[in-house]
Amino acid sequence: MRSAVLFPGLAPAGYAAIGDFLTADSAGRRRVAEADDVLGYSLLEAFRVGGLGDWPAADCAYLACLAALADHLPPEPPLVCAGLSFGGFGAAVYSGGLDYIDAVRLVADSAVEQTRHLAGWSEPAGCLFFYRIDHEAVTTIVDELRADGRWLELAADLGLGVYGVSASLATLELVAQRVHQRGGSAIYTMNRPQHCRALTRLRDHLAATVYPTVPVKAPRIPVVSDVDGSVVCGPTALREMLLDGWTEPVRTTVTVDRLVALGIERIYLVGPQTMFPRLLGDRFEVVQISPQTVPTEVVR
Repeated sequence: MRSAVLFPGLAPAGYAAIGDFLTADSAGRRRVAEADDVLGYSLLEAFRVGGLGDWPAADCAYLACLAALADHLPPEPPLVCAGLSFGGFGAAVYSGGLDYIDAVRLVADSAVEQTRHLAGWSEPAGCLFFYRIDHEAVTTIVDELRADGRWLELAADLGLGVYGVSASLATLELVAQRVHQRGGSAIYTMNRPQHCRALTRLRDHLAATVYPTVPVKAPRIPVVSDVDGSVVCGPTALREMLLDGWTEPVRTTVTVDRLVALGIERIYLVGPQTMFPRLLGDRFEVVQISPQTVPTEVVR
């Protein structure tokens, strides 16, 4: 059976969702220890105290979780792997394109620069995810609010009526109201904008300062891009894919369509439990590799 490994993007996974796994699981402890050496501080302690508001710690803890869960995958290599949004870093590590310690450094430094960059914005911004609404209604909401002079961008189309929009927090409140008026439901709001052209200056800054400090290699396992569905096999293309994730919207359909075209039948979904099994279940056999499904060595 042709298989692929898929890493979903950042979910609202706080310490309670992944901290116990990273503490109890032997692979989790190893990944955390490696991250501690890179960061120069206790990753889990920083994540426990700062939660999702400490972006470097939260992002690196999520990356450690993805890497540790990937250590539980079957030894037979898949045909390809893919990552959605932040999951691209998990895919880059799993594919061999990025060493894990280099990925930790890249993720942490990028989060620090993102914090500095957004601190200079005139008002706080974020990314609202919602569902039970069709694409035409989403387009109408975006167009209407833009006509009022507001900035907002479609950041994600995850399929089955699940979308993400980046905007100022004040504008996101209006988006949530209009989504509700059309019968949709808000899922959660990230405390920073995602996948939008408004982050172009940040992307260019990272491309010039942070990303060149991290060696990127040709992946041993091809990576399917979540931006355009292309199959990435070289180091330059892999680096550009990760950079494009800052400014380009995530379109799950292009990734899924490519996996279907490649004849993929089974997907190993690596990450904390989310809605993605429902988004993929009608096209593939989905095997969840999550803190709830892998056996761990319990530490008393």
